[in-house]
Amino acid sequence: MIERHKKIVIQVKRYKSNVGIKAIQEVFSAQHYYNADKSYVVTNSHFTKSAIILASKLNVELIDKKKLNDIEKRYLK
Repeated sequence: MIERHKKIVIQVKRYKSNVGIKAIQEVFSAQHYYNADKSYVVTNSHFTKSAIILASKLNVELIDKKKLNDIEKRYLK
């Protein structure tokens, strides 16, 4: 069986403060505009509580500072 390629949308935010729901709304809209299979928001900071709740409801994957550090430790060292 041939598996089709997956299309993803990624939005990266370099913030000093927490990332809010606007980023979630933007990436979710882009996911549907480009007919992508999955969407991610990546930040060097953290997410607000409302952003986390909205992302959960919209099935948007969040990658914050802690997850980035875990990825770095696992794959880049």
